[in-house]
Amino acid sequence: MLLWLAANAVAVAAAVLVVSLASRLVMRLLAHRPLVVRFARRVRGPLMLLLASTVTASTVVEAEISDQASDRVTHVALIGTIVACGWLAVRVIAVLVDEWIRVLKVDAADNLRARTAHTQLAVLRRLASVLVGVIVAAAVLWTFDEVRVAGASILASAGLISVVAGIAAQSSLANLFAGLQIAFSAPIRYDDVVVVEGQWGRVEDITLTYVVVRTWDERRLILPCTWFTQHVFENWTRPTSAILAPVELEVDHCVDVDEVRRVVDEVAEGNPRWDGRVKAVQVTGSNPTTMTVRVLLSARDAGTAFELRCEVREAVFAHLRDHRPEALPGVRVHERPLRGAA
Repeated sequence: MLLWLAANAVAVAAAVLVVSLASRLVMRLLAHRPLVVRFARRVRGPLMLLLASTVTASTVVEAEISDQASDRVTHVALIGTIVACGWLAVRVIAVLVDEWIRVLKVDAADNLRARTAHTQLAVLRRLASVLVGVIVAAAVLWTFDEVRVAGASILASAGLISVVAGIAAQSSLANLFAGLQIAFSAPIRYDDVVVVEGQWGRVEDITLTYVVVRTWDERRLILPCTWFTQHVFENWTRPTSAILAPVELEVDHCVDVDEVRRVVDEVAEGNPRWDGRVKAVQVTGSNPTTMTVRVLLSARDAGTAFELRCEVREAVFAHLRDHRPEALPGVRVHERPLRGAA
């Protein structure tokens, strides 16, 4: 037994070394093919486990050990082979999906389809990994005689067990189906600009159970998938990322609105942040002390619109400060003669 263990250890070590050297050689010779390099790097671990299990199963046949020990070693090798195959399948799926996602132009100006495909592929990759994991776990358990014997009684009471399991996993299953619904009905996509719970941010990740939203100040909101199917939220990039950039200015009643329009024209003309669709300056409200002038410009996306709003606001107030300080908001004081004064 000890002699076989030593021989098997040497054989497994040699097999692992061969896989490692072969993968390194492939990565070196085909360094100009990034897909092959990533594939060789990702499948190296599963192939090592698969080859080690295969070598162990083949050497135990010729080993002079007891039948009981041989059965146990064969069982362990079988479990290792099942786990290695599942691991290899998950890695292959991940490499293929990652490569597909890599070629999507999500950084282009018109990237709606790319972001939709990115969202669906990411969810399908996770779903495939979960399914492979469940199949591998079931296959490993089925290699035990006790589990196969208990399987008949489990199937006999499958109705009761399914009801109990459904009640226990109601929340998890709801999030799972909500994640699939988000992936294929696409109320949100990867890199969408959304407003949730009063927070502005971008969708950073969509999983089978939760969604990660990165806010403008680099915080992360973690929301269950069911939140997006049960609540109202704003999506600023559906169906396009183009958006209006409103700027409301509180100024004095004596302001010359045409002068404000000229300042806005100077800011907008030739500005790469303005997409040329909408430009307007209107008085939208007033009160006893000030009036509201709304500047409306259009931009290609929410981030650009924010920068354009800031630029317009700075330019208008700088012009009023330097040329029309009386048009800035202020408090008027009127002196009235006292009644009966001489």
